[in-house]
Amino acid sequence: MSHPPNNLDDDEVFENALEECLVAIAVRVGNYISSRSLRQPVRTSALSGATYVHELMHSRVRCYENLWMKPNLFRRLCDELKGFGLEDQRISVEEGVMMFLYTIGHNERVRVVAERYQHSTEIVHHWFKSVLAAIIRLGTQIIKPRYPRTMQPEIQDEFYVVDAGYPNISGFLAPYRGERYHRSDYRSRAPSTKRELFNQRHSSMPNYKLARQSNIVLACCAVHNFIIRHQQYDDLFEEWANNEVNNDEDEEQGSSSAQDGVGESSDQNVMHAIREEIANQIWANRR
Repeated sequence: MSHPPNNLDDDEVFENALEECLVAIAVRVGNYISSRSLRQPVRTSALSGATYVHELMHSRVRCYENLWMKPNLFRRLCDELKGFGLEDQRISVEEGVMMFLYTIGHNERVRVVAERYQHSTEIVHHWFKSVLAAIIRLGTQIIKPRYPRTMQPEIQDEFYVVDAGYPNISGFLAPYRGERYHRSDYRSRAPSTKRELFNQRHSSMPNYKLARQSNIVLACCAVHNFIIRHQQYDDLFEEWANNEVNNDEDEEQGSSSAQDGVGESSDQNVMHAIREEIANQIWANRR
C-alpha cells in the first residue's frame, strides 16, 4: 500500500486506503472466478456409462464378453438385487451392477472402471460396496451345499493376501517365491506359467480389507450360483468342466519344497494346496 501525501487529511487517507483494499479484493475474486471457469470436466466421453449399458443390453456377444452373462440373465439379476436394497439413484441399478461385474470379472482397477463408465472414482467405490452388500444378502439364499459334508476347518478360514515377505501359512496367501511378481516385471513379457500368472494376478489385487476380501469371494460364489440356477447351460462353465488340468504331483511338491523350504508344517501344506488350486483355475481360464 502506498504512503499518502502529507497534504491529505485523514478522511482522504481513509478513502484512498479503502479504495486500494477494494481493488485488491476485486482482483483476488476475479482470479478465483477465472481459475474456476477454466476447470474442465475430466470425463467427457460421448459414450457415457448409461449409453454403454444400453449398447451391451442389445448385444448378446458383447454383454457376455464383458459381464459373463447374457442380457436377459443380467436384467434378472438386477431385478433380484432391487429386492435386496439396491435402488436407482442418479445412476441406475443396472449401471451400478454392471460396474461391479466389470470390476470383479476382469480384475479391473477403480480408475479404469471410472474411465469406462465416465464417473468419479468415489461413485465407483460407492456402487461397488452397495452392490457387494446386496449380492451378499442374495447369497444367503442361494449358496447352499448340494450334498452337505464336513469341510476341513483350515479351508474355512479367511486369509490375507500378502506379499512375499510373509510365509504362506494358515491365514496368509503369499505369492510364489522365485518367480516374477511385480506388475512392471510383466510389461515386456507376459506370464508363461501358472505360477507367473498367479503372481501377476496376486500383485494386481486391490488392497481391500480382510472382511471385504472374503465378501468378494462370497459374492462371486453367489453370482456363480445365480447363473447356474437360472441358465441351464453356460459356455464358460462348460469349458471349465471339460478342461483337463494335468498336475504332476511329484514335480509340484519338489519345486514347492525348493522354493518355500523343507519341513513345512501342516498349515503351510494346506495353504500351498489352496494356492495351487487357485493357480490351476486362473491358468485354465486364461485368455
